[in-house]
Amino acid sequence: MSPARHVVFAAMALLVGLLPPMGAVAQVEDGIAAGYNHDQGIGGHPSVVFTEGFEQASVADLVSGWDQVQHQENMSLVSDVPAMSAGTQSLYISGGWGDLYRRLLPGYEQLYARFYAKLDPSCVNVHHWVWLGGHNPPTTWPWPRAGTRPAGDERWSTGLEPFYSGGSPQWRWAFDT
Repeated sequence: MSPARHVVFAAMALLVGLLPPMGAVAQVEDGIAAGYNHDQGIGGHPSVVFTEGFEQASVADLVSGWDQVQHQENMSLVSDVPAMSAGTQSLYISGGWGDLYRRLLPGYEQLYARFYAKLDPSCVNVHHWVWLGGHNPPTTWPWPRAGTRPAGDERWSTGLEPFYSGGSPQWRWAFDT
């Protein structure tokens, strides 16, 4: 039996434009985020399509802004935030999993996503973690169909899946399409 998965998410943004390289958390010098200290107010930039700061009063308030939510019972808002965050809380997902799905209107040629996440130190199994994708026509639910080839312009999806390798480094990034 593998240990329960615990994930804390803080400050998520979906942007049209340039982002700094990963790892540039302490001081952003390039891209849209360079103009927003600790991402404060970045949602007001005209190239930002969607942001989620997890600053709602309750999980019920948080999930009301998403198209589909699964396993809300595993979600809570906690005061554990990244050191450089201007926020006061993060989304904590315990046990099994929790899903938040948001549909964007069509018309984007290129999108960039950035988020902060922390995994519980005892976690050694993360599967089907963060996915981005699209369907033609759009769906109101996630439907990535991992491992199956889409027909023409029917859909696309890619998933970011960290995995514990036990080697050095202990964690590695995997991508699923």
